[in-house]
Amino acid sequence: QGYLEHLVQQGRGAEPRHRAQLAMIYVAQAAAEVQNRETGDEGKEEGGSKVVTTTARERLQLFLQDAEDLDIRTLLPRVEELGLHEERILLYCRESRHEEALRILVEELNDLPKAEVYCRIVMAGRQQSPQGDGVQSQASGTLSVLCAEPPSW
Repeated sequence: QGYLEHLVQQGRGAEPRHRAQLAMIYVAQAAAEVQNRETGDEGKEEGGSKVVTTTARERLQLFLQDAEDLDIRTLLPRVEELGLHEERILLYCRESRHEEALRILVEELNDLPKAEVYCRIVMAGRQQSPQGDGVQSQASGTLSVLCAEPPSW
């Protein structure tokens, strides 16, 4: 795993298969943590749904948000199977499947404030770059579609 992380982060010599392999490792680690925590009463309530954000899930979310050339068609079924909602939102966003991402935020997570932030970020990105996918910020790099507060602009 360490070698793959180094290879992908450096960007030199990393092939799509390396990113896909690292993504599947991160998904497996996130799944293991979620499974380990299911029996406990850990996590926090957010909009009526229990949300457990762990180190492995945070690492997975950052990777899904920032990595280039991800094989989303391979990752999405596994993420859906595991019920990793936030990760599904990130993958749907990357494919510009915004309606599906919003459905998860509203219906499954019952998180209307994040749904509103998601809409604002996507629309701001479209105004800046009509052919883009709607998640780029003009100066600060990539915005997270899962951020809790809207950007200051």
